[in-house]
Amino acid sequence: MHVGYCLSCYGENSYVFSAPLSTTRDEARKVLERKHLINGDPLTEAQVRALREHALGEVEIGWDENLSFFFEGRNLPEDDSKWL
Repeated sequence: MHVGYCLSCYGENSYVFSAPLSTTRDEARKVLERKHLINGDPLTEAQVRALREHALGEVEIGWDENLSFFFEGRNLPEDDSKWL
């Protein structure tokens, strides 16, 4: 199964967007400095800026301190060993 990631943005009470990313697990791990890439922790501004370079298509991703940004999975395999 294809392993994919996205950069998602949420407001206080709403979903704002998700942008698909073209990045490998190892590339994302270097940016996020996490063993478990998808852990529910919000991203920092520096992490968002680094990840937006991997956005697919003509997507512009900005930073707003009033929003929360997360690294999320798309089409992840059920077996954790295939994507950890």
